[in-house]
Amino acid sequence: MGKLRTTAITKGKSDSFLKEISKTVNKVLKAMSEKNPSSKYEIDDLGLPHKPKPLPKGKTAVYMFYCPKEKSFLKIGRVGIKSNARFSYQHYNPAYSKSNLASSILNDDKMKMNFKLTNENIGGWIKENCRRINVLFDGKETNPFASELVEACLHYKYNPRYEGKSNNEAEV
Repeated sequence: MGKLRTTAITKGKSDSFLKEISKTVNKVLKAMSEKNPSSKYEIDDLGLPHKPKPLPKGKTAVYMFYCPKEKSFLKIGRVGIKSNARFSYQHYNPAYSKSNLASSILNDDKMKMNFKLTNENIGGWIKENCRRINVLFDGKETNPFASELVEACLHYKYNPRYEGKSNNEAEV
């Protein structure tokens, strides 16, 4: 298993949850013929509630937002070494970028109504109600396709709510 860092106390099955993510990452890296795959990444569990952190220098990442109240991942994404803004704060405010978690949630009428969400409170709601898990890779030593492939496999495994089109909506 990759190195685990937990910066907040999480409720529920956090250990088994992180082990499952780590197992998936290890399988992907092994399939890429990486030697000693568990040394190629670390998992940083910011917990619930969470406080966003900057992208560590020289790292790439796959980030995940899990909402226990919805029992689903809302967003899984990937950033390169020069994407600190995307990694650390753009997902918490709909005005910060064209496509982000805050905008996706606010465009979901059910979520907006159930949790009384607005442009003003969405950032705080995400921090208080979503568990943030980051899979960090060394941007210089790890194959550049590793984070892309890990992101794709985590999308397949967890089917995040706000990622592209569902199978039923896909264009043929």
